[in-house]
Amino acid sequence: MKHNMIVNKENGVTLIELMIVLVIAAFLVAGIYSLFITQHRSYAVQDQVAGVQQDARVALDIMARDIRMAGVQIGSGSATGFGGIPVQGQNYAIVSTNGGANSADQIGVILASEVSRVTDVAGPDVYLQDNVSVFLTNQFVVFEGMKKIYQIQQIPSLGVDLVNKKITLTEHAPTYARPTEFPGGGRIYCINPITYDINGNSLRRNGQPLAGDGVTTIVEDLQFAYSNDGQNWFNTPPSGDPNMVRINIIVRTAVPDPQDTSFFKPACEDRLREDNFTGCRRRVYTTVVKVRNL
Repeated sequence: MKHNMIVNKENGVTLIELMIVLVIAAFLVAGIYSLFITQHRSYAVQDQVAGVQQDARVALDIMARDIRMAGVQIGSGSATGFGGIPVQGQNYAIVSTNGGANSADQIGVILASEVSRVTDVAGPDVYLQDNVSVFLTNQFVVFEGMKKIYQIQQIPSLGVDLVNKKITLTEHAPTYARPTEFPGGGRIYCINPITYDINGNSLRRNGQPLAGDGVTTIVEDLQFAYSNDGQNWFNTPPSGDPNMVRINIIVRTAVPDPQDTSFFKPACEDRLREDNFTGCRRRVYTTVVKVRNL
């Protein structure tokens, strides 16, 4: 009599097979993670490129506007002419500091903006139509149509003078007409010196950051050139105040491009090229400004 024997075989994997699967899975996960990191860094770089482009364009527009209006209501010239009377030690409406081959340039412009109208003038006292809070003691002012710059000697803080909106002026060039000759109803302008420079990784306007936070967006360089005819350009104003100013801003990302490390700092005006391949993407923005009032 024969007995049929039934053998139950259990399906499974061996330890070696399991280890092979784990190694393959580890390679796949590592590849996916590496691709994710690369894509993430690439996205971060592209995001920073967009940020530096926006910062540079906004800063360039603001700077161009200020330079374009340099000398408005105060003119140009030396200390013997209207508009050349020193304002904070400056004799011209545009003052440049050339950084040479190793440093960023700086620029200072002087312009006047309307703040009020005059209702009456009595000696050194000027009565205004609007609130005197827009003025500062020792600030320079100019009257519409007068070849004369004055400095605010006193701004009352209490009493009837504040109600009457009166400021007291001192002459800044005695050879010109006194404010008593200025008729009521005319405009009075505040003279505002404005400076642009690079500090660290930021472009500053009057000492306050305008573009570049040093973390995601970096302003690396600021360069200027000047011309009186649009053909011959100089790194400093050729004679007195220029008619045209060429502005150059170099911005870069803070994070290097993970796929390309060939980016370097280009030459710009008299600033030499720097072949330190940091891998950070750079953008150079240039515009030419025609100065209207010089």
